[in-house]
Amino acid sequence: MTWSIGISSPTVVVAPRPPAVVYEAAPAYVVPAPVYPVAPRVVVAPPVIYQPPSVALRVDHDHGPYYYHRHDDDCDDD
Repeated sequence: MTWSIGISSPTVVVAPRPPAVVYEAAPAYVVPAPVYPVAPRVVVAPPVIYQPPSVALRVDHDHGPYYYHRHDDDCDDD
């Protein structure tokens, strides 16, 4: 019964109102916008890290049969 009253409570109407205030704060966020351009720099770094893994993946392919055998042994040992 209390649940039904809570949903009917006018508090629900007040909740949607707060969001409007957040919109006003949005303009303030526009100022730090210049800081966002720095983020792209980090995006350029990931590609470089991706290159090394590429080589590691090649080794995995070369050791495909060997790796699989080792994994099977691990299961048997268990």
